Amino acid sequence: MVIVDNSIISFAFNLSSGIPIKAFVGEGNDDELLFMVTYLEEVYTKPDIRKFISQTFKLQEYSERFQGHGVKSKKEERKLIKEAQQSLHVKK
Repeated sequence: MVIVDNSIISFAFNLSSGIPIKAFVGEGNDDELLFMVTYLEEVYTKPDIRKFISQTFKLQEYSERFQGHGVKSKKEERKLIKEAQQSLHVKK
């Protein structure tokens, strides 16, 4: 099972089965679904999709970095947000 959602909360308890996607806001040049089709075709060929999803989006890694440590500065917060955003735009 795979969960595709623009809110990570939807699959927070199963990060390795969740695929984040940008929210659709009516932009004419929105190509997220094209990316999603390509990504799902690639996922389909993998023996363990959870491992592939984890390696692509690194959501568990980001979650662990936030747990118990907290963000200590605005600079660190911006860096983590930028890294998370970049992971959403991994296109193969």
